[in-house]
Amino acid sequence: MVSSAGPGLRIVLSPPRLDRITERHVTVVTLDEVTRRAVWRMRRVASSSEAAVETLAWEPHDDTTPGWYPQGVTGSHEPGACEARARPPTGAHLLVGWYAPGRARRDGARVSVVDRDSLAYGHVLLARPVTVAGRTAARLLPVATHAGGLAWVGPYLYVASTRHGVDVFAWTHLIRVARGTMRAADRLAYEHVLVSVGRLEAVGRDHGSRLRTSFLSLADDADGRWLVCGEYGRVGQSQRLWRYRLDPDRHLPVVGHDGVARPHDLRDVGVPRMQGAVISSSRWALSTSQGRGNPGDLLVGPFEDWARHRGLLPTGPEDLTLDADDTVWTPTEWPGSRRLVRIALPAAGISPPRPPASDAAPS
Repeated sequence: MVSSAGPGLRIVLSPPRLDRITERHVTVVTLDEVTRRAVWRMRRVASSSEAAVETLAWEPHDDTTPGWYPQGVTGSHEPGACEARARPPTGAHLLVGWYAPGRARRDGARVSVVDRDSLAYGHVLLARPVTVAGRTAARLLPVATHAGGLAWVGPYLYVASTRHGVDVFAWTHLIRVARGTMRAADRLAYEHVLVSVGRLEAVGRDHGSRLRTSFLSLADDADGRWLVCGEYGRVGQSQRLWRYRLDPDRHLPVVGHDGVARPHDLRDVGVPRMQGAVISSSRWALSTSQGRGNPGDLLVGPFEDWARHRGLLPTGPEDLTLDADDTVWTPTEWPGSRRLVRIALPAAGISPPRPPASDAAPS
C-alpha cells in the first residue's frame, strides 16, 4: 500500500435534484424500460476466436460507424451489482461504453444497455448537470470521457475517466427526456440519459506520474470487495495495475483519515497495450490489443506470474468483465468487425470450448 503522500481518490459526490434539472420533462426509468423501448437488436454470430463461447454483433450502423468506438464493459453479473439498487431492473443486462473520437466535448460518451435474453439494446447518453451560482441549472451537458472502463457497483455505475479518476453515475438518475429538455440529447437523438452524481477524483502522484484510470472491474476475495483499476500504456509508458478496497455498505472506496482512498498492490507490470483486467479465483486475466487486423492476447495467472495466450482474442479487444463459469466478456472496437465476445478463460490441462455452430460469417 502506498504512503499517504502517494496517489489516491477523493470522493466528491453531489447528487443533483432532478426537479431542478426540470420538473415537467423528466421520467426516472429502469434499464428494463430502456431495452423494452429499444428498436435495435444484437444477433449471435460465429467468432474467429476458438475460445469464444458466445459472440454478439451490433446492428450495421453501430458496427461500421467511425463516429463511435466501443470501450468499457460491465453487467448485472458483476459482484454486488444487484445489491442496494433503487428501482432495480428485473432482467440481466450487459453495458458497453462508447466514446466519440475527436468529438468528446461535443458528443460526450454513451452506454449501450443490452438485454441478455432478448438481445434488444438502446443507447444512453452520459450527462452532467451544469451548476450556476451554486445551484443546479435546468441544463445537462454530455460528459467528455473515453469510457474505457465500466464497473457496476451497487447503486452506481463507475466510468473510468483516465487522469481525472472515476466518474460516478447513479441508477436513481437514469431518466427519459422529452424533446426540448436537453439540446445534446435532441441533436444526437437520445431518449435516455444517465446523470452524473459526482466523481472519485484522482489526487497525488506515483513517482511523479498521475495514475491513468483506463479500465475497471470488480473482484471479491476473503478480504472483501475490490475495485480493480489499470492503465493502458504503449511501449515506454507506465503500465500499472492497482486496487481499491470498497466499503460494502456505501459502495464507495474506503478512505483514510485524510479522506483519500489509497491504492493497494500498485505495480508497473510491464504489459504494453493493456485494455482490461479481472480477477477470478485468485487468477488475473488481462486483455491486450495488437493493432487492427491482429488478434489480441489474453494473459492469465497469478499476479505478475501470468501466461500469455497469444491470439486468443479477436482483433481490437477492450475492457473485460467477469461472467459465470470462468468466462469474460470483451467488446472489440474496429469498425466492420465490432463484436461483444464471451471468452472461456484458459485453465491448465483444459482446452477452451469450441464456439457454438452458426450460419453467420466469422467476425
